[in-house]
Amino acid sequence: DRMHRENPASLIKFQGFNLLNRATLGLGAGELMVVGGQTSSGKSTLLCCLAKGLLAGGRRVGIVSLEDSVFIWYDRLISGASGIGISRLRSSDLDKKDEAVMIETASKLGLDRLFIEYVGSCKTSEVINKMVSRVATGKSDIVFVDYLQQIHDADVRGRHPEISNALGKMKRAAADLNVPIVVVTQLSREGLREG
Repeated sequence: DRMHRENPASLIKFQGFNLLNRATLGLGAGELMVVGGQTSSGKSTLLCCLAKGLLAGGRRVGIVSLEDSVFIWYDRLISGASGIGISRLRSSDLDKKDEAVMIETASKLGLDRLFIEYVGSCKTSEVINKMVSRVATGKSDIVFVDYLQQIHDADVRGRHPEISNALGKMKRAAADLNVPIVVVTQLSREGLREG
């Protein structure tokens, strides 16, 4: 029961997301949160914003990316915090002032507490192994997984059972590792109509 947690001070609150914090009462160790949205609805952008706030609060953040490279994640974070457009950030047209802003932004963001692992499309066990390595070495207070549809377990028949199996394993991993895990999933239009 959320109301009877032993240590409410240990709950992770998301800086700048008051409605989310009120709705969830914070995210506790061992909990799994699933964030769903349609294609191109801003799910990864939301994770960037959540990560940025957690880093600003001194938390250690792990991201296991099944879709985007490590460089894309860093570019998103630095672009969003510095005001330098992502296309400009990736170009070789940056002047000395922009480079200084990037370095200062990276320092202010606390990117030394951010650990991103790109794994591509893989099995649930591979994602969990990456989480275990980050948490066991004290590198993450919370883990984000982006995104669920890139997980493929051949031993499970059917896409819905495969997703359900992956979420069950991640919930057990969150409990075993005693850290919160936030997983992003894509909602299809068909699934929304059926539900």
